[in-house]
Amino acid sequence: MSYEINDSTNIPATCVYCNEDLEWKEIKEQEDKTNAEIINLIWTKQRDSSSFNVEKSSVALHLIGRLHHGSEVLGNILQNNVPIISKTHCSVEFSENNVYLKDEGSTNGTFLGHEKISCINKLPLKDNQLVWLANELFIVTFEYKKEEEKPQIHIPVKYRCRDCGLMFDSKPEFCESCDSSDIYRVEV
Repeated sequence: MSYEINDSTNIPATCVYCNEDLEWKEIKEQEDKTNAEIINLIWTKQRDSSSFNVEKSSVALHLIGRLHHGSEVLGNILQNNVPIISKTHCSVEFSENNVYLKDEGSTNGTFLGHEKISCINKLPLKDNQLVWLANELFIVTFEYKKEEEKPQIHIPVKYRCRDCGLMFDSKPEFCESCDSSDIYRVEV
């Protein structure tokens, strides 16, 4: 299993469950996404690659937990047959093309890398960042709005006879006025 990350701090070398070596690919070159709008967060569970999305919407604050976003994945995370993810575990907030993560008083904590997040302060979330919900590791990646193709501008074109100056909408073989074949294109 391999994940792409661009923040080399706090990267675990082995899986917390099976002690197998984790493979990481560093992103060498990334597109400049500083102005691209973040529209979705993809939360991928490290252990089995199951994932859930949190889409940006008109609601600024999105709750994550067994009763909210990610319930289909988070509800199945058990330790000794007891859920370790809270019903309302944490939240993400989309604000001015930034994303912030905050703990919502969870029982087992929310961590950015190895830094525990309090339920008082929200911390900025970065693309491809490691987030622990209790003792379950997730990689959070951003999805950006695709740039719309710019419409092509149609430049009107006319044709002019070089001898007499008469204008045409389409290029004739010969000028109607002087019978000249010296007709050239003019952008209007």
